[in-house]
Amino acid sequence: MARADLADPGVRVTLDDGDELSARALVVASGMTDKLPDVPGLAERWGSSVLHCPYCHGWEVRGQRLGVLASSPMDAHRATLIRQWSEHIVFFAAAAHGVDDRDAARLRSRGVELVTSPVTEVLGEGTSTSGVRLEDGSVVEVDALFTGGEPVPHDRFVRHLGLERAESPMGSFLKVDAVGATSSGRIWAVGNVVNPAATVAMSMGAAAMTGGAVNMALVEEDFDHAMADGPGIGTLTR
Repeated sequence: MARADLADPGVRVTLDDGDELSARALVVASGMTDKLPDVPGLAERWGSSVLHCPYCHGWEVRGQRLGVLASSPMDAHRATLIRQWSEHIVFFAAAAHGVDDRDAARLRSRGVELVTSPVTEVLGEGTSTSGVRLEDGSVVEVDALFTGGEPVPHDRFVRHLGLERAESPMGSFLKVDAVGATSSGRIWAVGNVVNPAATVAMSMGAAAMTGGAVNMALVEEDFDHAMADGPGIGTLTR
């Protein structure tokens, strides 16, 4: 999809091949991309031995040697969550631009090792991970590596509409209400395009709610138009 525009009485969507589609409402469910740190060997192992969510992937690597590659100051919290899966945790903190004394003490209190030398390469055969090479030349052995990356929402095709956005430590995302309505009465949004922390199950549930909300809004609109055109003829049943 190249572009979505408001067009009375709804929206007009222009596809990449130039074709245009019209609808009364649009639900944006285009997701996001995880923009990973620029470290050789990282992207090739994404989803196999390079992971991002302790709730999505942690159980599979429990008890192993786990590393946490910081991409922002928030990743100290990620390391605390991953500590539940293993006693062998290394936090590679260089990209966090420093860990404050409280976070450092908290991590060390449960045996998390802090490494400040930047990671320059992820090592291993195929999609497996055996360790990381540091800028100082040393190698730290790990069996899996967690990293967050930068969540980038796929909302370029509506950016020009000036829809309200919500700013958070995870980035800038479309602002929606409890049922997925944006600041436009014709556009709803759901899933990772508005909530980078949503799992597949959470996105599916939200989509069901939003689908119902859109349907109800359009049904009410039909009745509004009917009332504006004048009262209809109905049958009163006693």
